[in-house]
Amino acid sequence: MIFQHLSWELVYLGTNLTELVQQLKRDPWRELNPFSTDVRECNTILFNPARSRGDKALTLDSWLSDNQPCLFGRHAAKQGWLTYCLIDDIDLSKGDEHVQGAILTQRDHWKADARAGKKHGFIILIISEAIANAEPSPALLEICKRLCQLYLSRSETQTPLLDELVLDIDSDTTEPESRIWKVGVNWFGAQADQRWWHDHRIPGGVGLSMNSVGHMARRLAEEAIKRNSSLAAELASVQRDKLVTWALPVAMRTIFTASRGANPGTRLKDRGDVPLPEGMTEEDRNRALHSLCPFNEDEYFGWYDTDATILPEYFEPQHERSQKTELTLPFTYLHRNSDADYMSMGFGEAIDPELGSFGTDDSEPLR
Repeated sequence: MIFQHLSWELVYLGTNLTELVQQLKRDPWRELNPFSTDVRECNTILFNPARSRGDKALTLDSWLSDNQPCLFGRHAAKQGWLTYCLIDDIDLSKGDEHVQGAILTQRDHWKADARAGKKHGFIILIISEAIANAEPSPALLEICKRLCQLYLSRSETQTPLLDELVLDIDSDTTEPESRIWKVGVNWFGAQADQRWWHDHRIPGGVGLSMNSVGHMARRLAEEAIKRNSSLAAELASVQRDKLVTWALPVAMRTIFTASRGANPGTRLKDRGDVPLPEGMTEEDRNRALHSLCPFNEDEYFGWYDTDATILPEYFEPQHERSQKTELTLPFTYLHRNSDADYMSMGFGEAIDPELGSFGTDDSEPLR
């Protein structure tokens, strides 16, 4: 999908980012509960004006490789598969239109590299000591909404905001094709460190993280085929195998790892009587899940909707969660073709050359 920058309309929500930052107040809880050592050490480099954006990106890669709760994010950081858009106080002072231009430029770089199989994830991070040390508040919520607006021209709360990512597939053994995935947008903030939403923490300030599991799984499938060309005739089964034997266990381990933290927001569900996925035997399941076999591969529990981009609870100052009711959340988009999101999030949809993304007219940018 080609996006035309000049056709994007800058939408104001009342004040600009700089004015919103000025409304922030220092977090009294943070003063009594300093950042974790890993965050403090990363902040030392991120807040240093003498360090280049390249240095800061490498520092974030290192931090994410060891400390990102999402194991897909860790893998992408270790492999150098992340594109960064780093916005500092100088960028903020130049106005929202400048910030939007920076975001859209890096977004185009991300999409082009991802289309060639070189990148998967995209991180937009506002690096600011004032923001990092700010108390969660309505002003911080407005900064989040403004950032989403500048990026996607959308800022609804309590709903999944989505981008999309294409992979061009061109090999010696198969016909060229392009597939497209929807990409979830997740909010991360320094405020999360040691709060109940600890698994959404990030050094430096606040930002958005985008990562496509299905896109990553297909790339790995293509790499497997290049190593063994005889697999090309079974391409669909190879990709499904990557989703089941790689992506699903990684997703489950992400939830399991997060549940063992001091402030868990999610946890795995006991297996119960969930039926096997179509075409899978009990032996196949044991081989794919290993130590995760006692747990349910269709559903898990969360005290918040992990797919929603902007949750108002992230902007409340208390460090303990107020939500007492667990939600039931799905893994099925990764391995059950009966799930409505299986094709768009997991397997990927073939792009019709006569139409745009997901069968829509591609003449206008995504709104």
